Amino acid sequence: MEDDVLRKYTKNHLKFFENIRINNGLKEKRCSICKNWFPLNNKYYYYNNKSKPQKGFKSECIICAKIKKQKYNDEHREEVRARNKKWDDNHLVEMREINREWRRKNKKHKQEYEKSYRLENPDKILKYMKDRRNKTHEITTKEWKICKEYFNNTCAYCGMTENEHRNKFGTDLHKEHVDSKGSILLDNCVPSCESCNYRKWKHELNNWYNENNNNYTTERINKIIKWITEDYKPYIKLKPPYRIKRRRIDNSDGTYCMQHELWTVDEKRNIIELLAIGRKKKDLNEAIKNYLNMLKVNINNEQP
Repeated sequence: MEDDVLRKYTKNHLKFFENIRINNGLKEKRCSICKNWFPLNNKYYYYNNKSKPQKGFKSECIICAKIKKQKYNDEHREEVRARNKKWDDNHLVEMREINREWRRKNKKHKQEYEKSYRLENPDKILKYMKDRRNKTHEITTKEWKICKEYFNNTCAYCGMTENEHRNKFGTDLHKEHVDSKGSILLDNCVPSCESCNYRKWKHELNNWYNENNNNYTTERINKIIKWITEDYKPYIKLKPPYRIKRRRIDNSDGTYCMQHELWTVDEKRNIIELLAIGRKKKDLNEAIKNYLNMLKVNINNEQP
């Protein structure tokens, strides 16, 4: 019966059975690439079709199949990358659950890998932390509420409502940077769903959100441009010429403490230079006064 099933799903069954043998009562198959014999089961061979195991196994063993796949990926890197990105874009929720489940099952492995990576790549970690500090929007709760109400509590790009987003992704709408290298204030912030936030990434607005985008409409793009150029102005709150960042410091004994850092900023509110560190926010008051006085002196010297 088993041979009939194999014969049914094999185009050239005579050649197929030349690569099948019985060794000490165990059915074995010869790999078509390395020519080695392995037991005929899913430990050594992939199924032709996982949902239909009766269609038998592939001709190459698992080891050769992995090498073959890796070789193809190396030779068609751009094609594979585009195909994977397209799949990820259409399965954001599934990928999120898969990644969360992997992190839960491999928590210890993940922690060890991250620790070793930080020790081996301190420069990359410092650059990453600096970039992340300059990515966090510095807007008040009131400003964010006004921004969402301006877009009717929907994604500025696709129109997904906040309730729909909460039901699908389990979170509120994201604070999206219209210009990935722009400011972190209200003039560069629009509400975005997780899907659009993921797809836009570092792309320029006009390069990503155009007629080739399925969610594009003239009304939406005009509203975004109007908001970031004019309509935000009555609602933006004047920010001080510095930023205070709160950071967690891990101690060698496993405990941790929090510290506050005073940073100078540029016109886009990106941090530039660390001025002072304090355990509490009030510990920075003296440094803030000195910095503001220094700015006044510089301004007075520049005036004719």
